[in-house]
Amino acid sequence: MLALGSPAILLVLVVALGLTGLVLFPAAAMASWPFRKLVFERPIWALIYACGVGLAVGAVATATEFQIGPGDFWSGPLVGLIYGVVWFFVVRSSGQGQAA
Repeated sequence: MLALGSPAILLVLVVALGLTGLVLFPAAAMASWPFRKLVFERPIWALIYACGVGLAVGAVATATEFQIGPGDFWSGPLVGLIYGVVWFFVVRSSGQGQAA
């Protein structure tokens, strides 16, 4: 709520998250490329794995204090879980029925 009320804080958050995304998202995309086939062959397992990896990465990022935001522990795993679910659905919708 503080970021929404202060344009300066909001700008810093948007820039920091954008710069982080420029580095981490391409690296994550390259690392996840071999697992795209699993999304089409075994979608339930792929979704479970994506959620688990997202939770784990979020928990590790929060535990190492690589965070912007509140000083709690659940926000990092929650964001990681959401990224895992989004990855699954993006891959699934990008090539329905393809095994590439």
